[in-house]
Amino acid sequence: MKALMIAIIFMAAPAHAYLPPAGFVLGHSVTERAGLKSLEWTAKITELKSHSVFKEILRLDFVSGKMSASFQSPSDEPLGSIQGPIALINKLGRFWLCVSLDPNIARVKSALETLRVLPAEMEETRLDRIGSQIAWVWGVDALIGFEKDEFTPLIYRETQDSKGDSVLFQGFAIAAANSKVPKNVMIHVRGEDLFSFELKSIKTDALAPAKEKAPGSAPQLPAIKEWISLVR
Repeated sequence: MKALMIAIIFMAAPAHAYLPPAGFVLGHSVTERAGLKSLEWTAKITELKSHSVFKEILRLDFVSGKMSASFQSPSDEPLGSIQGPIALINKLGRFWLCVSLDPNIARVKSALETLRVLPAEMEETRLDRIGSQIAWVWGVDALIGFEKDEFTPLIYRETQDSKGDSVLFQGFAIAAANSKVPKNVMIHVRGEDLFSFELKSIKTDALAPAKEKAPGSAPQLPAIKEWISLVR
């Protein structure tokens, strides 16, 4: 009877999953892409209200710390371009292009500080469900989440509640240096889904950066201008 009671007690005890400190999750995530020097991708962007579609050809050079992007219509008509420092990417893009991809830990920490989710020393994580994934999350005012056991960034939201502007990764492609690059992304703004991103092709260039092009014309299409203001 005594043995049975002990067994019942152990069965009733809640299972506690190991929750690593936020700093460890962040450090491990950045270490996994330590060899990544540059990325270049082509993607399809859809503005969900108007169903406006355009293409983005984006390059991140992590050695020089620069970003450039050009935009095209579905029929390859040029729609403008931008370039600038990775460290000065707009708003939600700091999570996407810096926190989730940049191997430079100093730039990553600076981005996290700007986004109000730079973890304090030994800050605890907590478990949460992000879509169909279980994630380690942290943050007091804003929220950031990494896929449990995979150390892959999944979400950044400007507030704790679901009404905050957010970037949500819904699928990944594998690039060089064991890096997972978001393949499908949803941008949530002002309480609704605003943009969807679908990665079409990606390549890495670990040997030599592409030659810097002369600045093109600034994008004028309203959907592209809003895209840039949010994530580029």
